[in-house]
Amino acid sequence: MHVYASYFVLLGLFLLSKDINPIYQLLIKEKQAVTYHDTLVVKGNWLKYSSIALKSLIAIYTVVFGYLFYLNFRYDPYKQPSIPGVKALYGIYNVTEFRLNGEEIPYSPLDTVRWQIATFERWNTLTFKTAKEFPFTIRGGGGGPKSSSGTSHSSVDLEKAYEIAGVVGGRQAFHYYADTVDQVLYLQDKNYTNSLKNTRDVYPEDWISPAAWAHIGDENHRAHPRVWSTRRDRDFAKINKNIIQDKLVLKYSTTNGEKVILTGTNERLDSVYIVLDRVDRKFALSKGSFDAGYYKYE
Repeated sequence: MHVYASYFVLLGLFLLSKDINPIYQLLIKEKQAVTYHDTLVVKGNWLKYSSIALKSLIAIYTVVFGYLFYLNFRYDPYKQPSIPGVKALYGIYNVTEFRLNGEEIPYSPLDTVRWQIATFERWNTLTFKTAKEFPFTIRGGGGGPKSSSGTSHSSVDLEKAYEIAGVVGGRQAFHYYADTVDQVLYLQDKNYTNSLKNTRDVYPEDWISPAAWAHIGDENHRAHPRVWSTRRDRDFAKINKNIIQDKLVLKYSTTNGEKVILTGTNERLDSVYIVLDRVDRKFALSKGSFDAGYYKYE
């Protein structure tokens, strides 16, 4: 962010270089100032052709990078995961039933365990609301020095936490790997700061079996082929495995997406049984005509 802003400051200084003295006279000495510039006359064929070449280079640069920016917006949005989620689950749901270790927990806006509202995004993220606080982080949500890329933006969907950036409680976001053959979701908490408090992983190292991985596939190459890059390969190869995220393993079942039943274990290995009923939520703003991301591989 600071480098980008400094870039425009330097460009501004370059444009104002011939007007430094008039600006100084006007703003500092509060005297009348006049600015003028000589007309640049290009003489000689080499200057003429150099000017044409430079303009052509700028035009090519604008077209090429404009196209690359479009590909990024269309297939790998900066603040959205690039991997599609399970299409049958996409939607907003009320949590109509929640059982923990076989015992039903009634709805309460103050409950720190029971889910209140759940959302399956078009991409591979499940969010749900609880009355639970989390450590606040000033990270922008896109990576950081501990991420695989070591920068403020990672290509790994698990490390894209913009969905909860600046959130200190209430909404949790979990990235999931979907085994659509056995209909099982393997979820990991996207809250980096919250994960730092974990000193022991209650799930075994092979919490996703080789058979499940065979169904899930290589997440790096499940995105649209146009988003592939060597940087993406490097980021996935350097995923930080020392961070212990909270995990969930949930088997899902649904007939038409109107009702979803989740069964499995939560971050403490307690058994959970969750019933979700889809909500046809109306928004004040109409849906935009441009959609970021390409999620048609569900």
